[in-house]
Amino acid sequence: MASSNKTENLELNLWEATDCPERADFVRDNMNTEAAVSEIRSELAEHKTAENTHLTAQLIAKINSGGVALKTMTYSGTGGTMTNVSLGFAPKAVWVYALNEPTVKVDSGNVKIYSGMASSLGNGGGMALSGSTLRVYQNRTATNGVIYSLNESGVSYAVIGLA
Repeated sequence: MASSNKTENLELNLWEATDCPERADFVRDNMNTEAAVSEIRSELAEHKTAENTHLTAQLIAKINSGGVALKTMTYSGTGGTMTNVSLGFAPKAVWVYALNEPTVKVDSGNVKIYSGMASSLGNGGGMALSGSTLRVYQNRTATNGVIYSLNESGVSYAVIGLA
């Protein structure tokens, strides 16, 4: 017999000591779990194939309709130790990532970071936000095994700003 209680989200069986589980109960639980995993995989696949910002137009519209505005742009790394990127607006927060590099990778024993976040309240490693200007850095040498790589020559970066 099915359990007396079910989990809230997937409606999986929560058997009491007096319940008598049957094979069909396990099959139903497995099917509910499989359906949930399939839905998550589908959403992740859509996220991975979305345009350069990794956000669908529908998701951006949904965010924008709630009074939050996302603005996106790209820039190309110059290879200099620091460069200023003019955003054209003063965001509350920005996220940056390289379009054709992993967010983090090991290179010659060091960790090379191709992504970062900064906000009007504070800055993350490798970048700083001041009004409508984003300052990005390219370390020449590692500090404690870390190289911030947000201005590497030949690398294109996406910027997502929260206005």
